[in-house]
Amino acid sequence: MGEWVRQTPWRQGSLLSGESAVALGLLQKDEADSRVLIAVSHDCDIANSNLHAEPTVEFVIGEIVEKIDGSYTRAKNARILHLAFETPKGKKAVSFSIRGRKDVDKTALSDHIPEMNWQHISPRGLDSLRWWLAARYFRSSFSDTFEARLKQSKLDQKIETHLSPHGEAVYGIYFLVDRGAVVQRADDDTHELLALIVYDAGADENQVTAIKLASSEIAAEFEKKFYDSHSKAWGKIELASCNAISDEAFSYSDSRLYKQWRLEYRSLEDNTQLLPLESA
Repeated sequence: MGEWVRQTPWRQGSLLSGESAVALGLLQKDEADSRVLIAVSHDCDIANSNLHAEPTVEFVIGEIVEKIDGSYTRAKNARILHLAFETPKGKKAVSFSIRGRKDVDKTALSDHIPEMNWQHISPRGLDSLRWWLAARYFRSSFSDTFEARLKQSKLDQKIETHLSPHGEAVYGIYFLVDRGAVVQRADDDTHELLALIVYDAGADENQVTAIKLASSEIAAEFEKKFYDSHSKAWGKIELASCNAISDEAFSYSDSRLYKQWRLEYRSLEDNTQLLPLESA
């Protein structure tokens, strides 16, 4: 085994070849062509040659899939991330699971170099990777009653259905519920909701038009479930607004008020509930 030095070629986002993964005992030979390992430790931790302080590099194992699923791009799901890579055999879609993490001893890793046949992760892809890693521990929670009403009405699935076709053009949907207070509501009490769909300012005109249409369709789904046209009153959840705006228009003050909502979220108080979208 070699010596670990600060000038190591390894960086966050570097890929471990299948051959190296097998040699390090991380994969079986029959898995080498269908699995991908990506380094997720911070660059400073990777470069640190003090092996008492930072003895390992953390990797996440991914699986090559048929195509990118928009539900898993841009860190929309805290458990699964889809990234695309350019390879000698064309573009490859890879699904990474936050549960598939492996620590690799630096002294063992020093005998290996990053995969050179695959294009290194793009700046946008690296940004998505970092947000995804952070989302595991830094993500919002909503009240039990709000989440339960979304699930019972199947609006959680409707939101995913309308947004997933837009892939990386959409950063996600952000909610302001009850003016930011986490409140449990009685059956006859209504949650107030404002929603923002944030999209990439670089999206083309057709994409923006489609995303704005999706916001109108989501608003219509809420109205269908929770608005009584006879009494002209909302019940359970009142959707006060649902708008699509670019990331350039999404202000810092908005980011302090609105919380990103993900389909796999459930309240912190409901730890026994099975979460959807656990597998690619």
